[in-house]
Amino acid sequence: MEEPKITLGLIAHNNCKKDMLQLITSYAHLMKGHHLIATKSTGELIRKHTGLPVILKESGPDGGELQLGGFVASGIIKAVVFLRDPLKRKSHEPDVTALMRVCDAHNIPLATNRATAACVLHMALFHPEKLDDTPTEESRNDR
Repeated sequence: MEEPKITLGLIAHNNCKKDMLQLITSYAHLMKGHHLIATKSTGELIRKHTGLPVILKESGPDGGELQLGGFVASGIIKAVVFLRDPLKRKSHEPDVTALMRVCDAHNIPLATNRATAACVLHMALFHPEKLDDTPTEESRNDR
C-alpha cells in the first residue's frame, strides 16, 4: 500500500531563509512525492536548491500567509513550517497572527523555529496518519 501524500506549508522570513533551506535540504529525499506550498521567495529558493516542486503563492507582505491560512482552513495543508524572525516586527504581523490562529483552530502543527520544524517534519513524513486529528464541530463549539 502506498503511503498517503501530505501537503506542507512553508514560509520563512528573510533572515530565516538559510535555515529553511538547510532544513528542507536535509529532508528533501523524503519530501519527493509530497505536496509543498510556499510563499513566493521561500518556494523559489527551495525549488532552485533542491529541485523539489513547490506551488508558489504570494510573498508574505502581499498576502502569502493568508493564502496558506486558507489552505489550512480548507483542510489541504496538514502541517506548516514557518521560520519567522522573532526579533523583527513585520508590517504584515496581523497576517502572521491570523495564520497562527487558523493553525490552532484546525489543530494543524505549526513550527516556528528549527527545533520544532524538525519535529513537525519528522511526524509529517514518518507518521502522516497522526496529522488527521482535525477537531470536530462539536469540540470547536466547546471552546
